[in-house]
Amino acid sequence: MNSYRVQLATGTMAAAMAANSPIFGFRWTHATKIARVREIHVGLESLGTGFTAGVGSFAVWKATAWTADDSGGTAPTLGEDGQMVSSAGAASAGLRIATTAALTPGTRTLDGQTHGLLAFTISAAANTVFQVVGSPPLLLTEASQLMPPKPPLSPPPFHLVTNEGFLIHATVPATGTWTGRIRVVWDE
Repeated sequence: MNSYRVQLATGTMAAAMAANSPIFGFRWTHATKIARVREIHVGLESLGTGFTAGVGSFAVWKATAWTADDSGGTAPTLGEDGQMVSSAGAASAGLRIATTAALTPGTRTLDGQTHGLLAFTISAAANTVFQVVGSPPLLLTEASQLMPPKPPLSPPPFHLVTNEGFLIHATVPATGTWTGRIRVVWDE
């Protein structure tokens, strides 16, 4: 089993994005390997146009029966990037991240409940970091090597098989322009 890590940023996201909009997708298409997602971290910073003060949130949604990729944004090619050991080989995950607007859903089914939710206060200040990558993760499992000693009720790794994955949805107050940052650590 090999370990991978990727950190990506959205483009400048437009103001007044609809609530619970998808901004990142991680789709697993490998026919025989299983992905074990260990960590998901998110961050948000306002840019030149400040938000209306309020609450923002990021949510992780598991997707199943994912047969057509989301569209919009950009699909980074990992290749050899993201390896935590140089001999690991190319990563098998398919990624998509928003550039200026929410992703357009492909063919997939989302679970009825989130697998992680992180809410935080947003002020009207422009050029401000509101939730920092490295702060409390959206998802941190017992498989994480970066975690301190296991808490007694640590969740098991988030396992993904062919045509499964997860999405990160964002909700932000109106008016502001912003950029999101996402870091994912997984084994395959």
